[in-house]
Amino acid sequence: MGWSDFLPLVKAVLPPEEEDMHAVRRWRLNHSMLLIFVGTAMGVHILWACGFIPGVPGFARSDELHSVVDAVTEAKLMLIDQAVIEARRNQCEFRKEGNVAAQEFAAARVRELVHRWNDMEPDNKYHLPSCDESIGE
Repeated sequence: MGWSDFLPLVKAVLPPEEEDMHAVRRWRLNHSMLLIFVGTAMGVHILWACGFIPGVPGFARSDELHSVVDAVTEAKLMLIDQAVIEARRNQCEFRKEGNVAAQEFAAARVRELVHRWNDMEPDNKYHLPSCDESIGE
């Protein structure tokens, strides 16, 4: 199947080149019917997806979407928590070593991650452990 096989479809989509009003009207009618068909098909699909067609269960349910969003948010928070602990551990190690530049870099990373956490969970502020506290060692 080559490009030449699609040439009749392309010609059917383009308006007729001749100025015959009968051909132009036929082309307009065909495209009008196509638009009505596509619009109706999309409308039926949306009704079906939302479960508004009697006897046909929908498949796009908002309660399922909320559970997926909650699971993704929880996974993101867990990843942020692990990254904060790792960055805090590095910051504390750099402090013990006396490496001020690396400690400031790690502190900036910790602040950035804690800020992300607090943006996602404004009612549950992140508790940043001190270097004296056990941070998962």
